[in-house]
Amino acid sequence: MTKDATAPNVDWAAVQHDYEIHALTNATICQCHGITRSQLRYRIEKFGWVAFRARRIDRPVLVKRLLKIFDRQLRQLEKTGMIHTPEDVSLLATATRTLDKILAIKQVDRPRQVEEDDMDDLRDKLAERFDQLKKR
Repeated sequence: MTKDATAPNVDWAAVQHDYEIHALTNATICQCHGITRSQLRYRIEKFGWVAFRARRIDRPVLVKRLLKIFDRQLRQLEKTGMIHTPEDVSLLATATRTLDKILAIKQVDRPRQVEEDDMDDLRDKLAERFDQLKKR
């Protein structure tokens, strides 16, 4: 008797798809397909399935996405010109720290000096934008 004998009509391709493509928990997958956790674990180990949530993050793609988000938020602040309260200043300070962290992640693939030059340029640009917003 095989480990899958209790669930002969299971669509294992669909189970694999749910495990590898969708961010479902193992318990949810088992419940949806009418299998036990041990059956799922057996298939994972036997066939080397890799869970969606276990995949490696592609750093350059992540950095690019984060920079786009940061840029969009900064443009929105510029557009509205709403930097009037201490909370607004705090928001900008947090955004600047976030930018520093993003660039630190980006630095992994770049030489140290180039990263420092980029940081100086970005800080200068941010300072110019803050000055423009204060003048409004």
